[in-house]
Amino acid sequence: MSATTHAPGPSSAGARDGVTLARVVRSERIKLFTLRSTWWTLALTLAGVVGIAALLAVVTAATGGVGGPTDVTSLTTGVLLGQIPVAVLGVLTITGEHATGAVRATMTAVPRRVPVLVAKAVVLAATAFVLGVVGVLLSALVTLPLYGADAPSLLDGTGARVVVGTGLYLAGVALLGLALGWLVRGSAGGVALVLAVLLFLPSLLMLLGSLLGWEWVSRAAAYLPGEAGAQVLSVVPGELGPWGGLGVMALWLVVLLGAAALVLRRRDV
Repeated sequence: MSATTHAPGPSSAGARDGVTLARVVRSERIKLFTLRSTWWTLALTLAGVVGIAALLAVVTAATGGVGGPTDVTSLTTGVLLGQIPVAVLGVLTITGEHATGAVRATMTAVPRRVPVLVAKAVVLAATAFVLGVVGVLLSALVTLPLYGADAPSLLDGTGARVVVGTGLYLAGVALLGLALGWLVRGSAGGVALVLAVLLFLPSLLMLLGSLLGWEWVSRAAAYLPGEAGAQVLSVVPGELGPWGGLGVMALWLVVLLGAAALVLRRRDV
């Protein structure tokens, strides 16, 4: 009589232990930076931030300083343009996978799903933060010879806040695009929605408030994620203050990313 024995093999628990958050983050970083569109997006953002700052410095120098800002906001004027490719990158990070069907392979490799959202958010936020900080520093480097002695300082409290704030703001914009892209799943719809939230809706609320005489409608625009977060870039922030505005933007992101996580767990891919 002989007993049947089973050779030990890889257990399902062991397989699950192999999918750590650090490994998912590494996987998402590789996926993001092996796409040519990512590098184009980063280049367009830098071109927008640095190009507008350089153009403003040239005009200011040509007019003898008349009509142009010479404080640190002269370095961040291009962020309004540079945020567009960052927002698009956030949307495409997930909608691109839905378009090609690669998301099914991703979710098969990471069955718990939510770590994928967390990993994409970490990689995107870190990338956009570095991009924002580098953009402002490059703008300062390029415009320094044009402003001369009137060059804005990045060493005082306001300058340091604007440099760090630009990185944090662009990180928030990228996460906003990611959350909305995950909720709508389509590239066209996601891009249209995030640009509407960042650019169209604040202008619409302020216009309606002005035409109808409803001050509360105009003031409500300051609480939208883009308008609130951008206060950290201003030398004279609005009523929310630089960090209060960034906090309001963070609250929006918590709600939207939470909704994206909920949808991710309940929907088929």
